[in-house]
Amino acid sequence: MRALMLGLGLVMAAPAMAEVGAADWDKVAAAGFAPDTYGDSFVVMGKTEGCFDDEGFVICSVSGEGLRFQSAYGSVTPEAVLDFLGRVPVGTEVLLLGDVVSERGEIMESVFSQVLKP
Repeated sequence: MRALMLGLGLVMAAPAMAEVGAADWDKVAAAGFAPDTYGDSFVVMGKTEGCFDDEGFVICSVSGEGLRFQSAYGSVTPEAVLDFLGRVPVGTEVLLLGDVVSERGEIMESVFSQVLKP
């Protein structure tokens, strides 16, 4: 159960896992959609930054190549991908694939298709 108390501005993230197993990686390895479906596709080697509340939206972020790739719950991003990014330790290295929907400076508002081991 993911408890969100957005009215109070609190987000209770999924409990941190000591170790992420092969089954967890397998769950997010399948493509959620075809490249270039929602914008320009990207593949980036990056590090997870966790998930956070941003004005009532829960956003998950991965930094790589000097950019921050962010996606929100309720977007096209498969919920399993966002749950995974919120569970793995911050700083976990991942290969992230998806489409950039819009850009704000170094922030790439994106939809994530899949997460692979680097």
